[in-house]
Amino acid sequence: MSERIKFFLSIMIPFLTVLGVLIVLFPFIPSILWDVITVTGTLFLFMITFKKRKPPQLAGNALDETKEILIAETRPSNEMLLRANELARKVFGNNTLSFAEFERWYIKNPLIICILRNKGNRILGYFDILPLNKKGVELIESGRYHERELTGEHILPPQDMKKATKLYFSGIVASGYETGMHKEITAKLAWSFSDYVLNYYGEKKKDTCPSCNKRR
Repeated sequence: MSERIKFFLSIMIPFLTVLGVLIVLFPFIPSILWDVITVTGTLFLFMITFKKRKPPQLAGNALDETKEILIAETRPSNEMLLRANELARKVFGNNTLSFAEFERWYIKNPLIICILRNKGNRILGYFDILPLNKKGVELIESGRYHERELTGEHILPPQDMKKATKLYFSGIVASGYETGMHKEITAKLAWSFSDYVLNYYGEKKKDTCPSCNKRR
């Protein structure tokens, strides 16, 4: 039995119980009115249980210097990935992975990166975490590797992320030093990071991230 059906029954049974008590207490109310209340209440409970919910954004709201809400999301567009790579090179220098190198990871698992942007699509930070398979774990634990040696062959796909025994934390970048926003951006990233790990790798019954924005 699915979780939504269990939830529906958990609220439907008390609703019908209370309704039955009210019918006994107020026998003078026409039965057709009770029928209307029963049908209306059932439909309402059904709708709130099974309607498709838009996943909220990671972490709480934060504002950038233009008072725009900061949005943390997975599955960013190629344009946002390019901007993230440009930001990484600005912070870490040209020794960081090129876009083509990172894209090999992203093609295998588009959930490995979470970016932070404002509503104007200005990228403000990101973090990326790789769920490693057995080959990836062996490579990391050998102690004789360079990040560029990690390829799609070492990364678990989205459907197997919860099977990961080891995670490779590739990096985290927060901009905003030039505008004084780095504290807010860092706080948002840290909050998003913990939520991301709990939702993608924690003990969840569904392989979803209910608190992540995800591009489809």
